[in-house]
Amino acid sequence: MIFWIVVLSICILLPGCSSIGPHQIKLDRNRYNDVIQDTNNEQLLMNIVRLRYVEPVTNLKLTNVTSSYTYNPSISTAGTGISFTSAGSSAPAAAGSSNIKTLNVEPGIQYMDTPTISYTPVENSVFAEEMMSPLKLYKVHLLAYGGISDPELIMRMVFQNIDGMDNASSATSEKIRTLPEYKKYYRFVNKLSYLLDNQEAYIR
Repeated sequence: MIFWIVVLSICILLPGCSSIGPHQIKLDRNRYNDVIQDTNNEQLLMNIVRLRYVEPVTNLKLTNVTSSYTYNPSISTAGTGISFTSAGSSAPAAAGSSNIKTLNVEPGIQYMDTPTISYTPVENSVFAEEMMSPLKLYKVHLLAYGGISDPELIMRMVFQNIDGMDNASSATSEKIRTLPEYKKYYRFVNKLSYLLDNQEAYIR
């Protein structure tokens, strides 16, 4: 009786251990996200260096990541019956009866991780157009309220000039004749940042 109880318990518990979906998402989602972000930054920095030394840029766009997981646990069992007679008894054991039963259990696990990653080359003209195109104001608004909470950083990195106040726009040229103008612009940015921090001004 105990033999069949053990076999039945294994058959009931085995399917409950076969799902790894939620646990695998917890392990891999942030890792994929971090790796994609880091490699995008590395690729952008490499292309900036190439442009500085007048070398052709190469840009690969990650278009798709599909990861498939297979987890198949298995257990094979085999039972063996043994008949015997007590010491001093001459009566043979009844046909088909077993006084001792053994259970051989052989567990097995099959695990497969098969990611599929797709890249698309981006033409140099498209990449240059994306890098050099001016940002629209609504995108600046998204930057301000979508993750970058430092308005001073945004204004120094995004805008070239505001109402005649120059943000060192000539510094991007390879041939700089005079020192870039930026002090007036920086004073304006510092004052505006103070107003925003104290909720006396708003970006809308």
